[in-house]
Amino acid sequence: MISFQGFFGAPQDVARQLFALPRSVVSGSYYALLLESDAGADVRVFVRADPADDHGEVRDWTGSKLGDLPERILRACWSTSANEREVAKVIDSFGPYAVRGGIMCPPSARGAFGHQLRRHDPQPVVRALVVS
Repeated sequence: MISFQGFFGAPQDVARQLFALPRSVVSGSYYALLLESDAGADVRVFVRADPADDHGEVRDWTGSKLGDLPERILRACWSTSANEREVAKVIDSFGPYAVRGGIMCPPSARGAFGHQLRRHDPQPVVRALVVS
């Protein structure tokens, strides 16, 4: 199953919503957080070979705007042939990503998304999308 959740508002309000997401959002083998504010945009993707793995790969992209990436992800989710691989392909093709392997996979949304959100704290509004 593909999950696509969006949040828009003050960073502290978005953080509260993100941190309240169920553990299942960050327990899969592939999930991503996309953020955009006046401070810029970033994408963080977590990948593990097996959902039971404690460690995996983290892919980071940072830039000024997400452009049409959110719309392309939503289109992939809504297509009649939607599957996890197609959605991941859309996200993965957005790069180039800085890739780090052997990273401990956080057991909660707060652990997975908290660090990335700090970059957007001083901004009045942040947009966040979670794909899992």
